[in-house]
Amino acid sequence: MQALVHYFENVRLDSKESHAKASLFQHRAEESEARMKELEAKFQNELDLLKSQAEDRENHMAMIAMKNEIYKSAAMQTYQRGREEGISFGQSSAVTLYRNSHEFAEEVCRQGSSFYVDGFTTCLDKSRI
Repeated sequence: MQALVHYFENVRLDSKESHAKASLFQHRAEESEARMKELEAKFQNELDLLKSQAEDRENHMAMIAMKNEIYKSAAMQTYQRGREEGISFGQSSAVTLYRNSHEFAEEVCRQGSSFYVDGFTTCLDKSRI
């Protein structure tokens, strides 16, 4: 009988110990879940920020492309007017624009832009205008 009582006391102690371990594991699982939610929120915020920055960059690049198209169109018009009046543009690294295009050329020079005109890259050199 004594052995039976001893056995049940050990079982009861093992049960308490198992219950304590289970509680500890459950507590750790809850902490891990809370941490995962924090990390998920942090990563979602970072992802949203990156998406916003990508959209801003895309908009900026579209604006630059639009400006370049305007500059290219204006340069082509200037180039055509110059040719009509007999001005030779040549394939030099700097192009002297038609005399009535100073405002356009200065704006392009301020922007530091270059564009493609008649088979070569045109870099506007403010000192030659």
